[in-house]
Amino acid sequence: MTPYWLVFDGDCGFCQASVNWLMTRRGAQQIFTPVARQVAPSPPLTDSVNERASNEVVVVGDQKELGGADAVFFVLRKTGAWWVWPLALPPLVWLMRVGYRVVARNRGYISQKYFGGQACDIPRRPKP
Repeated sequence: MTPYWLVFDGDCGFCQASVNWLMTRRGAQQIFTPVARQVAPSPPLTDSVNERASNEVVVVGDQKELGGADAVFFVLRKTGAWWVWPLALPPLVWLMRVGYRVVARNRGYISQKYFGGQACDIPRRPKP
């Protein structure tokens, strides 16, 4: 069994595509086990992880629970992406976290627009 779980929203085409891409990285399959939160076993799924994974990708393992941009940075670092180190340091990490949240909030639109019509099963926010 791999040491880390990569928990994501399985109803989201964008999330699925992103996790698929992360899993193509060198060594990822030996380090991470991807699982949709809707079918994740317990552990690693807890109420906290389930709640977070409905909004962001979550890495669980080795007494860690990382979400969002921090989880993506962790996966990239573990798979040899040396170029990610400067992005994970202040002040750049603050910008990356904000960027991650903006994309995560709009993933339904991104899924519908760019991932072959496979859309998130999340409700659209009403227009103001």
